[in-house]
Amino acid sequence: MLFIFEECSNNCQVKNS
Repeated sequence: MLFIFEECSNNCQVKNS
């Protein structure tokens, strides 16, 4: 599984693809 971190200011959402 690859965890992708999106750019964010305070809260970062982690999407697993």
